[in-house]
Amino acid sequence: MFPDHPLTKTLAVIAAKQNSLCISGFDGTVTRLGGGSSPPFPFPTADDYYTYASSHKKLRDVRVPCLAVSSADDPVVHEIPIEEARHNGWVALAVTKYGGHLGWFEKGMNGPRRWISRPVLEWLSAVGRELGRKETSR
Repeated sequence: MFPDHPLTKTLAVIAAKQNSLCISGFDGTVTRLGGGSSPPFPFPTADDYYTYASSHKKLRDVRVPCLAVSSADDPVVHEIPIEEARHNGWVALAVTKYGGHLGWFEKGMNGPRRWISRPVLEWLSAVGRELGRKETSR
């Protein structure tokens, strides 16, 4: 272990707050420091990290087929980049009414199960067929 590393120093903070720490508190304590390589990490605050990581600015640069799935009731993502996705033909944005943050559960025979993989695989299959058609028409 590296005792002087900023992430090591946050372990006591996280342990003390483990029952009351929200996602923004975790990001402000941990993710902004060690969520990736340097640069750009560390960030001064969680909000600085959120600004950097926001897809609003990144979607315009996508140049491969991209499916982005978001939920209208996501408690973490407050603004879905609908306009940004609309202006890039490489991006397909699907917004569900429910799903929370990375949820998308339905009742299954053995309890809750995720349903998101089915439409994602269908989309991948459709994109693969379309790309295959374009390749054979050359």
